[in-house]
Amino acid sequence: MECRFALWSPKRNTARQMTIKMEDATDIMQHIRLLSNEQASLLEEQHYVQYTSLLGAYAASIRDEKVTRDRNPVMFAIAAEELGRFVNRHSDQEPCRDNSKTKEFDILVEVIRGTLKGKLQL
Repeated sequence: MECRFALWSPKRNTARQMTIKMEDATDIMQHIRLLSNEQASLLEEQHYVQYTSLLGAYAASIRDEKVTRDRNPVMFAIAAEELGRFVNRHSDQEPCRDNSKTKEFDILVEVIRGTLKGKLQL
């Protein structure tokens, strides 16, 4: 989690400077997708604050065009796909183990959608 946030920190431009092409990152993208799916519940339950901060950094990077589909395709895909998976998990009303967070996740979904309106269809 710390490594992810270090790359996406709003105080740095690290993600913006990573201009890797999708065809050069096939293996790492498969690994990232697999980990994201496997660790979703763990991140939401045990690392809630860090994970939601990371989602915020992803959304802000896309909104502010620090990463774009054309200039930073891999970084854009990492952010967009993680945001999309989160929104899908919580839009489909997948049961959340911690019911106290359900309302918070619902609010976060709406904030993400509002932040990315016109930039990314979720």
